[in-house]
Amino acid sequence: MPINKKQLFRLIKLVAELKENRYPNCQKFADELLHLDLYQNENVACTAKTIQRDIKVLKDRGADIKFDAKNNGFYLANRGWEFLCPPLQDEEMMASVFGAKVAEDIFPEPVKSQIRQAVDTQLAGNTADFLDNAFIETLIVASGVKVKIDPNIFKTVFDAWQTRHSLDIRYRAPDGRISERWIDPHVLTYYKEAWYIKGFCLKSNATRLFAVHRITSAKITDETFTPDKKIINSVIEGDVYGYDKIKDVEIWLSPESARYVKERKRRKGEKLTFNKDGSAVLYLSETAFFEITRWVMAECGRAKVLKPVELVKEISRISQDIASNHKS
Repeated sequence: MPINKKQLFRLIKLVAELKENRYPNCQKFADELLHLDLYQNENVACTAKTIQRDIKVLKDRGADIKFDAKNNGFYLANRGWEFLCPPLQDEEMMASVFGAKVAEDIFPEPVKSQIRQAVDTQLAGNTADFLDNAFIETLIVASGVKVKIDPNIFKTVFDAWQTRHSLDIRYRAPDGRISERWIDPHVLTYYKEAWYIKGFCLKSNATRLFAVHRITSAKITDETFTPDKKIINSVIEGDVYGYDKIKDVEIWLSPESARYVKERKRRKGEKLTFNKDGSAVLYLSETAFFEITRWVMAECGRAKVLKPVELVKEISRISQDIASNHKS
């Protein structure tokens, strides 16, 4: 039976939770989709029976899914199993790319990241012939970048990332200096209106971030590399630029925000402790100062920083600036 777009969204999200050991069950997962419907207008709500059928679809495709009574949820007994998404037609792929761009502009985290990851999965499941220069050029335009990118260079970078081959590039720094670089492109991502490679630079012998629009020439080498999970996870967790970190953060969350945070993926060093009234305290062992500040402000008063003092002061300063700029 063919998989429609709504079901494909559910399956991708369900597989992600299984692989992340979040132990989803039918009712909990249905409630999560309902939350996306109510708060993000995603139009993906369904019943627990529908999720049961989705699990059967995954089992029919080879997934060894079992139920864990202790965690009251499903898990993958065979962690090596991969969900192969059905390839999309050209017009469907184009719609997905445009949809991802819209999501980038209007959806908050973590929904927009989930949509971007779904599109990445769809791109990876299509043939290389589909990604011709005409489509790549359209993709660049659709993503809304504010800088000029050579489609030939972009396709070379994309192919190297997809096939896990090293790149030999010439790179123009912001000050205009040109350097020769040999890099392993572990991540290709669209972030803040530009495309970036995050990977290992052999010249620097360290992880570096490269803006694709600053690459003046690119050639795929015969050398291959193994993707580094630390680099990949840093981007998934929003640490694209390598912002300054802040340690031992405690944030009070209203019942509404606490319920939402409870359902999303836990990060390393994160703990959520609930109070009797439904509110909670979120503890982060380490996080990016800029990102956590932006997230707290986006919660519009439903999150209050308790520790550390420097973060409390920064939130207070920003709030005063906003209030000052919006006096009637």
